[in-house]
Amino acid sequence: MIGEIILAPLHRINFLGLSLPKALVQMVFVLLINTVFIAVFFRKLKISSFDPVYAGVAGIAGAGLYYVFLWLWFHLLQFLRLSR
Repeated sequence: MIGEIILAPLHRINFLGLSLPKALVQMVFVLLINTVFIAVFFRKLKISSFDPVYAGVAGIAGAGLYYVFLWLWFHLLQFLRLSR
């Protein structure tokens, strides 16, 4: 990160008629995307995390979920970096 963290609330944008810190709007967006991902894949994530043998027998690709989650984080970080 570059810059003073103390000055982060001073970088504001107008969102839905409210003046909000830019970092807050970005983090809420990331939180929503991650919450949707976890809500959609919760059962598969739980099974592949705690019992990889059963996940393999049930046809759940644990490695596939790992790479999808990794891809999601990479693109969210790129979004945050580009929206500075």
